[in-house]
Amino acid sequence: MSFIVSTDYPATIHAEILTAITRNNSTVITDCENNAIDQVKGYLNARYDVDSIFSQTGVNRSKTILQYVLDIAIYRMHIAHNPQKITEARIALYEQALADLGKIQAGKINPPGLPVLTPQNDKGQLQFGSNTKRNNHF
Repeated sequence: MSFIVSTDYPATIHAEILTAITRNNSTVITDCENNAIDQVKGYLNARYDVDSIFSQTGVNRSKTILQYVLDIAIYRMHIAHNPQKITEARIALYEQALADLGKIQAGKINPPGLPVLTPQNDKGQLQFGSNTKRNNHF
């Protein structure tokens, strides 16, 4: 099952508008969803276990992350259809999603319930540092 399901859209966009902007092509919807998920993963993967986040389904999904993915996916659908007809509200939602994801990436916002990376699932990240400074006297 996918992270986004068709019943997620009515809270964000009317069904007839979604049908019009995608020309009733489910491939466009799937491609835009996958691109949006990849974009959000790019923001989250340094601090959070994105595989765990995006493997969730139903009520177990993070509502915050789901809304960001939907806003980005719908914006991409509009861009694919007719970039001149995007409403200011849709552009604002897209820009707000990116701004919030940037704050999450920087650690300024911490959405509840997201699984933080641990040493067991850190995906090969490196930790670096140095020894304590020594004062040599001659």
